Amino acid sequence: MNFLDSCFSILVLMCLAIPGYVLVKLKVLKEEHIFPLVTVLLYVNQPFITINSFITKEFTSGLMINITIVFFLAALTQIVMFLVARLIFSYDKIPSRRNMYVFATAVGNVGFIGIPICNIFMPGNTEATLYISVYLIAFNLIAWTLGIYMVTGDKKYISLKKAVINPPVIALIIALPLFFFKVKLPDIVVDCVGYMAIMNTPLAMVVLGMRFALVRFRDMFKGASVYLVSFLKLVVTPLIVYLVLLPFKLDKILVMTMVIVSAMPTANMVLMMAEKFGGDTEAAAKSIMNTTVFSILILPLVMLLPM
Repeated sequence: MNFLDSCFSILVLMCLAIPGYVLVKLKVLKEEHIFPLVTVLLYVNQPFITINSFITKEFTSGLMINITIVFFLAALTQIVMFLVARLIFSYDKIPSRRNMYVFATAVGNVGFIGIPICNIFMPGNTEATLYISVYLIAFNLIAWTLGIYMVTGDKKYISLKKAVINPPVIALIIALPLFFFKVKLPDIVVDCVGYMAIMNTPLAMVVLGMRFALVRFRDMFKGASVYLVSFLKLVVTPLIVYLVLLPFKLDKILVMTMVIVSAMPTANMVLMMAEKFGGDTEAAAKSIMNTTVFSILILPLVMLLPM
């Protein structure tokens, strides 16, 4: 896919955010409506995406090796970016803001935006979705340990329970036995799972549109630090992943998936944790919206890398 096609495809995807934007501006939907929609995405759509990706793929030893590579690479990438960002943002003398920029740099919106983007560049490829499902396991482990420590500055808030017991992990527990033992489910069950999974893309885009409608665009572009977050998150991270994977001649779908999800904008969880645990919500919100806007321009450039 060339640069113009990539830009057009992402533009089409972003058009799905228009209904959410318009409905908020017309005051049909309000800010408090975002949480229940995100809850549906987190507790319904994304678990079904995981289950659907496993039941539609046949178990092979090669695929299992790839899944293992994805998990460890996902965890390593996020840890490395935590360390890099902590070093770079050390100039900021306000701990709560500095730590939020570190968190925002390390974790990406892999579930809500990564899956739709991968569907654009690799349409109908359930293997890519499977890799993203595994990536989300590493994401939750990092977010509820290093991430929550960045937000609170207190180790007592680190929650191993939430890192391990969450919708993506529960879905994986359900899906893995079906995958390993090659269980053939009735067509009606497979179809229902597929319908629940496919809801993720339009609903995630509607929520994104709602968030855009609730912010003042000029506020998103104030301060050099948010531009630095965008550069590290959208350019440096995917380049590191790409250069690390390139010499190993791995499966093309694996490489493309890892590069794409590494180039995702800052995860919504950064803002959710900031709101819940008293972190710097302004820095979190600006990082999310700034990286999301710039990802529309940068991701087509990332996709020009030979893979």
